[in-house]
Amino acid sequence: MNTDKMIATLRQVKSDLSLPEFPLFEELEKRYPIIYLCGRSDSGKTTFLSALLGRGKDEFPVGTQVSTKTEYRFTYGDQPEYQSEEGDHYPFPESLDERVQLFKKLNSEGQPVLISLPEAILKNKIIVDVPGVFDFENSDAYIKKMMIEADVVFLLTQAISKFNDPEHGLIKEVSDAHIPLLILFTMADIVDQAAGITRKTLPEYTQGRLKSLSNKVNCNADFLLSANDYFKGKQNHGIDTIAEHLENKSSAYSELAHTERVKRLCRDCLVYIEQELAKVKNDAKHANILNTREVELWLKTMKLAVNQEHHITLRKINNKLTGMKKLAMDHILRYLIKGGTYKKETASAEERKVAFQSAWDQFWDDLQNEYPDFVKTVPDLPFSPSVIFKTPNYDREEYERIKKILLNNPDSKVEDNEVNGDSDKEKKGEEKSDKSEFKKEDLLKLGLNIDNAVFLLESYNYLETVNLEIDLSMVHIEERITAEIEKREKELLIESKTKRKIFTSEDPILLRCKKYEDGYVKLKDSFLDA
Repeated sequence: MNTDKMIATLRQVKSDLSLPEFPLFEELEKRYPIIYLCGRSDSGKTTFLSALLGRGKDEFPVGTQVSTKTEYRFTYGDQPEYQSEEGDHYPFPESLDERVQLFKKLNSEGQPVLISLPEAILKNKIIVDVPGVFDFENSDAYIKKMMIEADVVFLLTQAISKFNDPEHGLIKEVSDAHIPLLILFTMADIVDQAAGITRKTLPEYTQGRLKSLSNKVNCNADFLLSANDYFKGKQNHGIDTIAEHLENKSSAYSELAHTERVKRLCRDCLVYIEQELAKVKNDAKHANILNTREVELWLKTMKLAVNQEHHITLRKINNKLTGMKKLAMDHILRYLIKGGTYKKETASAEERKVAFQSAWDQFWDDLQNEYPDFVKTVPDLPFSPSVIFKTPNYDREEYERIKKILLNNPDSKVEDNEVNGDSDKEKKGEEKSDKSEFKKEDLLKLGLNIDNAVFLLESYNYLETVNLEIDLSMVHIEERITAEIEKREKELLIESKTKRKIFTSEDPILLRCKKYEDGYVKLKDSFLDA
């Protein structure tokens, strides 16, 4: 496994995502192997340590003198000394009595102590002696620390005893973490004749204890030893075997533990990122829903505003065109349709024609200037028959008769209420029924002379032609307004998509979610590649 690459990725992801300070991060730097000694208070840890370091049997206080209640770290040093947690250095006492008093003092303080000794076996390694991990309520803290930094764990247990539940739990925890585990069966000089356990059968008994462990437990090595036999100078005490094994395997164990530590840290980080990502994704989901609704509401509001604006424009233009129709009536039928009093025309036909042409052109010029986007061209005024603008030959009596026909004839094409505005039927949303057109014969029967009858018919026909031209212009204007609405709605849709895109690229919650996703993929890929 390429641990260096994995460590680099871990540090980068930690920085990118501001991950918390997992304790394992502090153990990523390679350093001397750390070997933990753990076991019950009566497992013989201190006596074994004295033998392993080649010290005298009474070099370190044992449980009968002072119980280990704090953490002692032993490392190599040219001069025997001990160092407090604050970093102060003190000479290591020479006499046992002084050391007993020192250990009592240190135990009462409960602070970790680093002891340096000039023993060859301590070179390039640290041995940690912790209090009996199953014997006091604060043992969990020591176990937790051991699981973080231990490169090798020595579990010491009396050879003739049995594994209890706490020992089973610790063995499984260390094994699951893939920390090299060595089980030391201590006090091999003690037997139990009543139980049939002798020095000869003890190896078989201890192997039976190992078999009692779960198949999933990984024990790297086991040893049967007797520190008392070592101090008595007897053979086969097992201390030398352990020392040799430690010298030969400590570096390999350290590398293995380091690799597994990196894996554990990677898994811990992945689990943490998964949990945080689930929270962030939930926040991002709600933020995305709120933004989607906000943009949809904005789009709906803007579309409504555009439609209202153009509807108002369409209504204004329609009103102006309706006004133009009325103006055309005024010019073509003149005051006859207004129910005015009789008077003779004084303007010439050409003057009236020019006046109507001028009014027509002026109207469309004004409309085009006011609505240049919708009124693109000025329609030509339809050709008018010569009779339209000539002065009709009627006297007061004839005038009153024509006015009566215009205002009261129910079959005429333009009734009084249509001349003055919207019809009652139009207000009710009903379609107008077809009106019968004036016929010259009918007008003559009503007592009009032939010239006035022709004038009236031609005037109505021409007015109809003018109105058709106005209506056609209105159709074109409506088409342009509709096209403009569609264009603006497309622009608004594009703008709404841009708003969504900006949100997804700038919203801090979504950015955080993306960062966590990228970090997770990066770390997982690195883990799989390694």
